[in-house]
Amino acid sequence: MSPEEKLHELATRIADRHLDRMGALEREKREVEAQLAQIQSYLDAAKLANDHLADYKARVGEKYRCPRCAIDRGNKVALNPILSGDKIGNRFRCKECQLEIELRS
Repeated sequence: MSPEEKLHELATRIADRHLDRMGALEREKREVEAQLAQIQSYLDAAKLANDHLADYKARVGEKYRCPRCAIDRGNKVALNPILSGDKIGNRFRCKECQLEIELRS
């Protein structure tokens, strides 16, 4: 085998190793991009948290409002009372985020 052929064979093996890794690298890239998108959504929510807090009203009329939905997404979602036996107790649940909270006067 000539030196040129030997070098070409080695170059082919090196290129094949890169091609073999390409699928795994593409998958890893997609995973990292998904993580970056999630981090960006957390950053966006954090930037809006103070604005949402300024708009938050804990109670509107007879209904309490979910603080998690208000701060995280700016949503105005009522907390629903959780029945305890046949009566309404001091526990409430958000239908959107499932936050459960006990409120006592």
